[in-house]
Amino acid sequence: MDNGKYARYTPEQVEALERLYHECPKPSSTRRQQLIRDCPILCHIEPKQIKVWFQNRRCREKQRNEASCLQSVNRKLSAMEENDRLQKRRRGCRRRARRLRVLPEMEIVSPEMEIVSPEMEIVSPVGYGFCR
Repeated sequence: MDNGKYARYTPEQVEALERLYHECPKPSSTRRQQLIRDCPILCHIEPKQIKVWFQNRRCREKQRNEASCLQSVNRKLSAMEENDRLQKRRRGCRRRARRLRVLPEMEIVSPEMEIVSPEMEIVSPVGYGFCR
């Protein structure tokens, strides 16, 4: 299987190696020799190539785990930022609601959130900070 710089494995060989990897991700030299004897599809692969395949496979697994962990951290940070933003908005709405309770003679009469006094004088909502 020495046809250039890199070893190329058949899909069947990769499947066999993957199956073996799930059983034992870090086989000893003795175990690798036994794998070659027990699995005829691997008999044409040098023990060193098998060793390198397992090293590369462990490296890929580690990279995937790190990438997955990084994605989880990013999702958590995004959720925390969104939570902070919503908490600030909530606090602002509560402050505005308290300010509106201070003005009991006013009432909200339109969907545009205009405030109308009992004398029907329109008062601008600016300064009262309606929550929209």
